[in-house]
Amino acid sequence: MNTEKTENKLRQLFGELRAQDSQRVPSFKAVTRASPSAISTAWMLSSWSRFAAGIATVVLLIAGIALAAFHLHTLSAEREIQQWARLSNWEAPTDTLLGISDMPWGKTITTPSDSLINNTTESPDTTIRKL
Repeated sequence: MNTEKTENKLRQLFGELRAQDSQRVPSFKAVTRASPSAISTAWMLSSWSRFAAGIATVVLLIAGIALAAFHLHTLSAEREIQQWARLSNWEAPTDTLLGISDMPWGKTITTPSDSLINNTTESPDTTIRKL
């Protein structure tokens, strides 16, 4: 007897669930009698919109990657140009000697130590001797 009560209770609960489910969904006959063009149009519209959204996403992704690569290439080119500019403006400590050689001094350059060397023939300290 107890099992019959349990079975009846389960049948009643399943019946209630079936009634709730049938309220949320259209009937099978209504779905099968619907015009196929309305169903296929709605499905095609949603599939085309998904396809278009996917293509737009791919195009934007490719454009973003291309712009990022172009920006990195431009930055590296600017860095290289700056490095070459620094090298072309570099001056060695001996660059001033090159500038002196262009000055017209009668093809002679005097140094501060030249006054210590007595190279005149009139000087009494210098005598020429044969060996």
